[in-house]
Amino acid sequence: MASKKIAIVGAGVGGLSAAARLAHDGYEVDVFEKLPVCGGRNNLLEDSGFKFDMGPSFVLMPDFFEELFSYCGENIKDYLDLRVLDVNYKIFYPDGDSLTVYKDLDKTKSELNRIEKESPFSYERFIVETERLYNLVKPLLYKCFTLSSLLNPAYWPLVNKIRAFESYWSLARKFFKSDKLCYAFTFEAMFMGVSPYQAPAFIA
Repeated sequence: MASKKIAIVGAGVGGLSAAARLAHDGYEVDVFEKLPVCGGRNNLLEDSGFKFDMGPSFVLMPDFFEELFSYCGENIKDYLDLRVLDVNYKIFYPDGDSLTVYKDLDKTKSELNRIEKESPFSYERFIVETERLYNLVKPLLYKCFTLSSLLNPAYWPLVNKIRAFESYWSLARKFFKSDKLCYAFTFEAMFMGVSPYQAPAFIA
C-alpha cells in the first residue's frame, strides 16, 4: 500500500473525486477548502427563506459519477438518489418569452415549435450529432494527454470528427435559426466558465 501523502486544494467535485480515488488507492489525502462547506460551484446560497444554486442545477453526465463510485468499490445508489424530473429546466428570455425543456420529448418539441417552426426536426438531428460527439470524446476524458500526444498520428483523424475548430455556438447554429434556441442548447458551456461562442463544439 502506498504511503505517500497528498494535499488537494479545493473541495469541489473535481477535488473530492480525486481525493476519493487517491484514498481508495491507499494514499493519505488532505483536502483544503477556503469555504466552510464542500461543493465548489455546486454550492447553495440561502437567504430570506429562498435557496439559489450557485452553479450547476442538474447532472448532465451521471455515468461519470457512477464510474467514480464504482472505482472506489461503492454503489452510487447507496449514497445518492438521482431522479429524472418532469421539467428539466425553464429558460426566461429578456422579451418575456420562455422555453421549458421537459422529460417528455413531445412536450419539449411542442415548446420548440412555438419558438421556431420545423425546429422539432432540427432538435432530433442536433441530439444525434451531440450524442455522436459525446461518444467520440468520452474515452479521451480518461486519458492523460501531453504535448507529445499531439504528434501521435492516431489522434489526427479525430480533429475533424469532433469538430475541434468549430465553436459550440456555430454547431447549434447549423441546426437552429433562432438565437433563443441556440442559447437554450449551448448555455451548459458556462458551467465550465466558457462562453459558447468560444467553447469547442465537442463539449456538446
